[in-house]
Amino acid sequence: MTANHSGTSSIRHRTCKSSQVLGMESNELVQIPHSPWSVCTKWVLSLVHIPYRETNHSMLFGPLVLRFRLGLFSLSERVTIPVLFRQPGQKAIRGSTEIATWAVLEGRDSQSYDGVLRSPRPDSSQVEEWTKHGFKLMEFYRASLIEECFQNEQLLMTFVPKALRKFPWLAKSTARWFLRRFATKYRDQSASLEEARSSVRTIESALSDGRVYLVRETFSFADIVVAVGLSKVMLVDDAYYPVHTLIRQHFQSLSQEFELNYPLAKAFKDRIFTEHFPHALIRTHLNVR
Repeated sequence: MTANHSGTSSIRHRTCKSSQVLGMESNELVQIPHSPWSVCTKWVLSLVHIPYRETNHSMLFGPLVLRFRLGLFSLSERVTIPVLFRQPGQKAIRGSTEIATWAVLEGRDSQSYDGVLRSPRPDSSQVEEWTKHGFKLMEFYRASLIEECFQNEQLLMTFVPKALRKFPWLAKSTARWFLRRFATKYRDQSASLEEARSSVRTIESALSDGRVYLVRETFSFADIVVAVGLSKVMLVDDAYYPVHTLIRQHFQSLSQEFELNYPLAKAFKDRIFTEHFPHALIRTHLNVR
């Protein structure tokens, strides 16, 4: 759970600076700025040079719009971010792993594609085992942030559009209603602190054999997801991943503890970001701070 800290609920568009791939100029990525799931998706799309424009998802009102666009009118079906809308007539792709798998397969036919992430594929069983740990860390981050929002009204209000903040009572009531619904929505996809520690211990143990990457000594989607997951419990520099001051304060002591106890995981996370994080995304993040 991350917010559009510009304070607006409006849709904003930004075009990926990657090389243009014929026929893909209409790709639209509905995302939450700096959400770990969205960052993973943008990372892959940038690496395989698939162009897209970003549409920022409104945390309060976006789900209704997205349901309409996807044709999901049953409330029993969960709507999650990110979603990639492709050319008219083509089915939208939902979920980080699903979008990454599609992107890698499509990227193979692009002359600008350099083979990164081609093997193993994002949906392979070997990669999936590691991404479970990365996603588990993201789920802990989301659950912890939800809990903090219930306690910290100032943090909660950062998720409310500026226009609505002009009416404090309505803004607070709406935000708390949304937060309760959001917490219920992800009740079965949350993780405890101990589960997060367990995942980091598994990562730390695997890295003790000196491996450079998690699967087949080849940079893969697993490395991206685990690095981004680790960045939620071991905060990275704002140049890569700007975090609202109140969120950073909430996770600061935990981040220091994890960095001290799991040095190999920290070094891995830092190296993956330093060596593989797309420069275009760094510029994009800095522009929206």
